Amino acid sequence: YLSTLTGAVTPAVSSAEIGSYFMQWNSYNAPAGYNATIYSPSFSLVGITGAKLSFWVYRDASLSGSAADAFSIYINDTPAIGGTTLGYVPRRAASAISGIISGTSAPGASGWYQYTCVLPTTYGATNYILFYAYSANGGNCYLDNITCNYPVTTSIEWSPLTGLFTDSAHTIAYTGTLADTIYYHPATIAVTTTNIITAANVGVGCSTTATISVTVNPVPSPILGTDSVCVGSTVVLTEATAGGSWLSNNASVATVGTSGLVTGVDSGSTSISYILASGCSSVITETVNLVPPVGISPVTANICNGGSVAIAPLSLYDVFPPQSFESGVPHIIGTPVAGWNCLGPDNSDLSRVSSGMNPSVSAAENGSYFMQWNSFIASTGSIAAIYSPSFSVTGTGGTELSFWVYRDYGSTYSGGSYATEGFTVYLNNAPALAGTLLGFVPRDASTAVTGSLGGVSMPASSGWYNYTCTIPSIYGATNYLLFKAYSDDGDNCYLDNITCRYSSSLPTAWSPATSLYTDAGFSTPYTSGPADTVYYHPTTITTISTHTITATSTLHGCSATAESIVTVNVFPNAGVIAGNSMVCVDSITTLTDAAAGGSWSSTDNAIATVSGGLVSAHSSGSDMIYYVVTNVCGSDTAHFTITVDLCNTGVPISKVGNPTVELYPNPASKNLMITSSENITDVVICNLLGRTVHKQKTNATTVDIDVSDLIPGVYLLKVNGIETMKFVKD
Repeated sequence: YLSTLTGAVTPAVSSAEIGSYFMQWNSYNAPAGYNATIYSPSFSLVGITGAKLSFWVYRDASLSGSAADAFSIYINDTPAIGGTTLGYVPRRAASAISGIISGTSAPGASGWYQYTCVLPTTYGATNYILFYAYSANGGNCYLDNITCNYPVTTSIEWSPLTGLFTDSAHTIAYTGTLADTIYYHPATIAVTTTNIITAANVGVGCSTTATISVTVNPVPSPILGTDSVCVGSTVVLTEATAGGSWLSNNASVATVGTSGLVTGVDSGSTSISYILASGCSSVITETVNLVPPVGISPVTANICNGGSVAIAPLSLYDVFPPQSFESGVPHIIGTPVAGWNCLGPDNSDLSRVSSGMNPSVSAAENGSYFMQWNSFIASTGSIAAIYSPSFSVTGTGGTELSFWVYRDYGSTYSGGSYATEGFTVYLNNAPALAGTLLGFVPRDASTAVTGSLGGVSMPASSGWYNYTCTIPSIYGATNYLLFKAYSDDGDNCYLDNITCRYSSSLPTAWSPATSLYTDAGFSTPYTSGPADTVYYHPTTITTISTHTITATSTLHGCSATAESIVTVNVFPNAGVIAGNSMVCVDSITTLTDAAAGGSWSSTDNAIATVSGGLVSAHSSGSDMIYYVVTNVCGSDTAHFTITVDLCNTGVPISKVGNPTVELYPNPASKNLMITSSENITDVVICNLLGRTVHKQKTNATTVDIDVSDLIPGVYLLKVNGIETMKFVKD
């Protein structure tokens, strides 16, 4: 009924007290009255005082049974039960031990317990320790880790004296006196050496010696390089001693490559070692600092010539993007939505809605959508949970969680209170419903909010209510927020607008300093150093220009930048409209303006219309044509008066005799063609002031006249001194 085991039942034991195995006395199966004995090798106590026996017994607090299932312990000079009874240790924890052994007599919990006793000094050269196991047919008995040792008083002399000290700080040199312990601390060496240290145990006329061979290896040269690095940045460490390898004591803080390139991973400190094959090393402590947060407002801006814009660093930063469920609600494990994921088992009852029923909700608290936990349908006890992307709060301080829950006032579905129906909020360093319980917000407005959440605990009306709390400072680099939804088979629960933010007011420097001021009156130019707000007020410009203002925040030697892009616009200039000021009915003419990007319009579309500068004449009269140029700085308008004339194109205004005269094209830009039923002998062109601008002799019925040199406008044409007609020069 004796055996060795690694684990046991009746009572259950999962592991040995020491090592992998322990002894079992199977008193569970052995009939009552059965016994067995084990005994030690023989040993001597001659000249020995203070010899101590130690052993461990598994005490069982779960089984009542008999107190007689136990071990009795003896010392004898023969391997037989007898001699001196040292003590008795029962299996049952409720029964007391007896004898001269010491230890927990009647423990309150099951487990391994140590028992000891000092052996009597009456025993001499041959002795045995005996463990007598007795069965009352109760639970099994277990025994482990039996030792018997005694203290030794020595008188040791050590040699040679060189490099020996009597204290661990190596301040007191050993001089050759008796000492139990010495510390060997050799001088610095350049090559590997081996030294022999001898210990002599000096007795009364007798002595023994022992030696230890100590190999002293050289230490690598001191590590050179910067002892701090920013998260995400690198520094190079160097070591003059060849043949070693680099090691980071904590790769979650910083890693080091084979060439000594250190990369900052997360804030903290770690030892970077350069280790030789001998195991000797040089060490440098590398501090990894967080890159400070930086953001500025506005990110982009438009100002007008002579204007200004105030630029300031942000004061609040998100540790993860705000969640208003505009992209959806996670409801399939392993399929995140906007970085959020879910836990089981009833995620199918989570959904994104724009309005809700039971209770009725007409709109989201923020945006167009919110999350619904369909506890109206889900059976009592149903659970679902969503959790945030992982986030760090290392070095942030004062990070605040904020979220909104729809509280339902006066609704007692089926007459119940449903006090446990709602959202429980956790913060954990793993995506599991554990860690720190931040609080519980019930759907029912008549039930109080619990935990560390701030907000209206028991509102007097239905609606969206905001709940907040500060993230505990014990959390560091990897964290998750979890919202557990629980159903009492009551009404639905609604969640929206989850944010987690911290404030920062680090000193911010700005560049370039040109056109920056520290006051809104632009009297104090910014030169350098930190400033909470700067005012950008550029000099007058003639064309639109874009300028980049950079903000730099620095903390513990780590810097981060953000940019504001400022576009400086000139005031609009519509320029001057050019073109013919007269056009014939049913004709067209083109107006131009050097200013780009404007729009054309007509005062009286019945007289003329304009599109893209092309004027179409419809009826005689005067019309005002406008060209308007608009930008962010306003509008500017150019005006142009145009006269629309009947022109009587190709028909004589006054006619003497019978010849028929026609001209085309009208308007004309380069050539004007004149035809007559009679021979044309001379042609005269006059402007409206009566001044002759062109005269030509001819002898033909068809005449081609070059009018390209004429200024655009309306002219009078005389043929043979008789026919007078109007035409328009484009």
